[in-house]
Amino acid sequence: LAAVADIGALTVTCLSGCLVPLFVLPHWVSDVAKFSPGYWASRGFQAAVTGDHAVYDKALAITLAVSLLVLGIAAIRAPRAVR
Repeated sequence: LAAVADIGALTVTCLSGCLVPLFVLPHWVSDVAKFSPGYWASRGFQAAVTGDHAVYDKALAITLAVSLLVLGIAAIRAPRAVR
């Protein structure tokens, strides 16, 4: 199970543009990357370094929204997993 999680995480990371620049990958990958939290984290980091406040604010909002969504799912599922 851990190997499957590692392969999944590596795949999502590659498709988000964090390991390989998106301009090197096929065009469809850049469309898929926008649904990845890693893409927005990377964009937010780049925007923080370059001072692009509009992109930073959007990336921060999306990253926080995804984090809260995953936290909510974990909070709902955690009591079931303990049983």
